[in-house]
Amino acid sequence: QRAPTPSAAAELVIPGKKDLLELLENAKKRTLQLINNYLEISDSNLERIRNSFPFKQPYRPIEDLKQGIDELERRMISYLVQKGKLERNRFLNLSLNFERTSPGKKLELMKEELKRNIEKLVTLGQAKREKERENLFLWKNRLEDLSPLSVLKRGYSICFSHPGGETITEYKQVKQKEKIRVTLHKGEIYSEIYQIKRD
Repeated sequence: QRAPTPSAAAELVIPGKKDLLELLENAKKRTLQLINNYLEISDSNLERIRNSFPFKQPYRPIEDLKQGIDELERRMISYLVQKGKLERNRFLNLSLNFERTSPGKKLELMKEELKRNIEKLVTLGQAKREKERENLFLWKNRLEDLSPLSVLKRGYSICFSHPGGETITEYKQVKQKEKIRVTLHKGEIYSEIYQIKRD
């Protein structure tokens, strides 16, 4: 179809004002919906982190691990003491037998063997203890990396309404002259809002 005039041709090519407004309104609604969905997901994730066990008691797993290491160390010492007693009794029995039957040379050899066994036990205990301490150190670092406190340590903060304690994720949740509580890596700040900047 050929337009009779240039202006008529332009009307055929360019959509009407009503169509353009409708397209813009639909795009605006989709954008707002995407933003709202993102904010809801972010708020849900933040609330889940805030209520998580590591956030409420960040050092509890480390304390449990330390108690486990202490208990393991206590058992190792008890084992070494018991093993030493058994070796000592064995040595005494062998000494009595050798004294009855013979020979000083075999007794000396047994003394040397006993000494070597005791040294091996001590070395084994020290190595085991050092290994457990290394594992504890690794676990401690991993837990600290996962802890929400490590996020705060990097300079981030969490804002709550005061005194309500509701997590604040957008400016619409607060008004001027309202009070808020800001949680930092070390300590908290109580503030009053004097200005709100909208994106």
